[in-house]
Amino acid sequence: MNSKQCVLIFLFLVSAGCTASINVEKGNEFYQSKNYIKAAEFYQSAILENPGSSSQNDIKERLENTKIFISNDILTQHGYASLTDKEDIQQIDTRIDKIKETQKWDDSQHRMKSEIDKLNDLKDKVETERKSKAEEYNRLIQTVNKNIAAFKLDLAKKIYNESLEIAPPSSQNNNYVELFNKLTRALNEYNNYLSTSYIDKVVSSLHTYKDLSPLPVDFNQVPNKEALVALLDSEINRLISDNKWMKAWQKASLVNLPEMQEQIATIKVNGSNYYQKKAQTAYNGSNFSLSYLYAVLSSILDETNFNNSLILRDSQDYIEKNIHRNIAISTFESPSTDIDVGRQFSDSLISQLYKTLPYGISILEREKIDIAIKEQQKGAPAPNNILGADLIITGTVSLFKVESTIDKRNSTAKVTVGEDVAENPEYAQMVKTYGPHTKNWPNVPPKVIKTPRYQIVTYTKGTGKIQGFSKAAVRVFDTQKGTIEFIREFNANVEYNSDFQDEVKDAGIDSIPMKLPSETEAKENLRNDLVKQIASIVNKLFENQETQFFNLANLYIERQEITRSYTPLAQGYLYCTKENLFKTKPVCGKIDELIRQVIE
Repeated sequence: MNSKQCVLIFLFLVSAGCTASINVEKGNEFYQSKNYIKAAEFYQSAILENPGSSSQNDIKERLENTKIFISNDILTQHGYASLTDKEDIQQIDTRIDKIKETQKWDDSQHRMKSEIDKLNDLKDKVETERKSKAEEYNRLIQTVNKNIAAFKLDLAKKIYNESLEIAPPSSQNNNYVELFNKLTRALNEYNNYLSTSYIDKVVSSLHTYKDLSPLPVDFNQVPNKEALVALLDSEINRLISDNKWMKAWQKASLVNLPEMQEQIATIKVNGSNYYQKKAQTAYNGSNFSLSYLYAVLSSILDETNFNNSLILRDSQDYIEKNIHRNIAISTFESPSTDIDVGRQFSDSLISQLYKTLPYGISILEREKIDIAIKEQQKGAPAPNNILGADLIITGTVSLFKVESTIDKRNSTAKVTVGEDVAENPEYAQMVKTYGPHTKNWPNVPPKVIKTPRYQIVTYTKGTGKIQGFSKAAVRVFDTQKGTIEFIREFNANVEYNSDFQDEVKDAGIDSIPMKLPSETEAKENLRNDLVKQIASIVNKLFENQETQFFNLANLYIERQEITRSYTPLAQGYLYCTKENLFKTKPVCGKIDELIRQVIE
C-alpha cells in the first residue's frame, strides 16, 4: 500500500472516530488487528444501515482497501504463484475452494476471479497431461505383457523401465517388480533343468512361467526350443516303447508346439488302438472293471474308435449293475384314527426320493415290499434276500391331525336410515320480530331443521385358524452291513390364520372373506413337510459317493492290492460321468489320475 493510501486511511479513521456508527467502530477495531474479513463484514453492514448518509463514500473506500488486503492474503497463501511442481488435481481443487470461500470480498480488479480462472486452466492442463501419461504408460505395459508372453523377458524389463519414467511409483509398479523376479526364476529353472534333461521339471517350470504371465504364453517362442523338442521326443519315444500311450500323449500335449502336432495325432490313434485291444482281452477274461478302465483311456485318446465304443458300452453295463443299490420303503404304520395315513406317507416319500436320489439308486415297488414283509412274518426269508434290498426304510406315523377353529364375535355399526324434519325455532322467532316478509330480515335462517336418523346394526367378524400336527418315527436298516443306520423321530407343524368380517355397505365396512386352505390341503402340506425332512436324511446316506469310491481305491493302492482297486475306480469314474461331477468335484479328477496311474 502506498503512502497516499495510508494517509487517506488515517484521515478516515480520525473522522470516523467522531461520527462513525457502531459497525464502523467495530470494523476499525478488526482492521487494526489485521482481521480484514471481519472488518469487511462490519463495513458492509455500516453501508447497508445508512445507505444515504454523507459518510458512505468514506466507508466504501475503507471497504475497498480492506478487500485489497483480503485478496493479498488469500492469493499469497493459495494463489497460482505459490504452486509447486508436484501438485496434483486434488491439491489444485483445494486451492480453488479456499479462494472461493472469500471470493465475495474480491477487490475491484477481480484478482480472485482471475486467479480461479488461471487455476482451472492449470487443472485442465494437468488432467490432459495425466491422461496422456496414463495412456502412454498403459501402452508400454501392454507391450511389456506381450513380450513376457513371447519369452522376451529382457526386452520386457527394458520397456518396463521406460514406463517408470512416465508413471510415478505405485503399487502396480511394485507388483511388476515382483512378477519379473518370479518370471526370471522360472526361466532360469527351465534352462537349468533343460541342460540336465529333467523333462518333468522342464515342463513344470514352463507352466509356472505360463501361470505367471499376464497374457497367454506362446510356447512356440520358448528359448532353446530345439533342445526342448529333442528332449520331449526322447521322453515320448521311451514312453511309447513301454506302451505308456496316455503318458506319452500328456507329455506331448503339455507344451503346444507345432513340431509336436503330427506326433500327438499318431499317439492318439495308436494309443487308442492299444488300449482297445487291452480292453477286449480283459473283457474276454470277464474282468469287466479293468476292461472298462482300458476302454475309458482309449476313448479319451480317440472317441471315434468304433471298436472301443462297443467294448466301453458292454463293460459299462456290468459296472452299472454293480454300482446300483436298491432301497425298499415299506408302508408306514398308521395311527388308529386314520388307517390310510401310513400308505400316503410311504407313497409321498417314494415320490420325493425319485426326484432327489443320485444316479445308481433304485426304489423297489412298495407293494412288493409289503408282501415280502408279510411273508417274512410267516417264516419266509428276510425281505433283503427276497428282493435284493440294500436299505430298508420302515416308519410309524404316530400323530397326524388337523384342527380348525373359528373365533366369531358380533360387532355393531351406526347406520343412517333416514332423517327427521322439524320447524326451526330461530325462523319462527324472526317471523315474530320482523314479520312474514323475509326481505326485511337482516338474515334468513332455514325454515326447517333436518337431523339424520340412525340405527345400530349388528354384523359378524372374527378369525379363523387351521393347525396341523404330525410325528413319525423312521428306521433305516442297511442289509449289507447288517446294521441300523439310524432311528429318528420327525415332527412337522403347520398353522394358517385368516381374519373375516361381514359387509355393512351403509356404514362403509367392506367384506373380508376368510381365506384358509381346506383340511385336505393342510394335511397335504403337513405331510410334504415331514416327508422332505425324512428324504433329506435318506439322501445324506448317498452323499459324496465319489469320495467313497476314491477312498476305497486309494486304500487298495496303498496296500499294493492294485487289482482290487479296479472295481472302485471303474465305479467312481462311471458315477462321476453319470452325475456330471468332473467340473464340480475335484475328487473326480483324482479318480481319473489314479486310473492312469494304475493302468500305466
